[in-house]
Amino acid sequence: MTPPEDASLGEQRDFYQARADMYRRVSETDRRHHWEALACAGLEQEKADLLRVRIEESKVVDPP
Repeated sequence: MTPPEDASLGEQRDFYQARADMYRRVSETDRRHHWEALACAGLEQEKADLLRVRIEESKVVDPP
């Protein structure tokens, strides 16, 4: 599942962060799928973190 194609970087980050949080909750409540859910949470968190970096980099302005 991916965010809409026209989503901003912030919306994409929020989308992946929400999915990472959801998978973490699943890992805490569904012990039969604990490790699978943690792996998915890690993958989604990685995407959110990369987008967070891209957003921060886009805010950096070269000095005059």
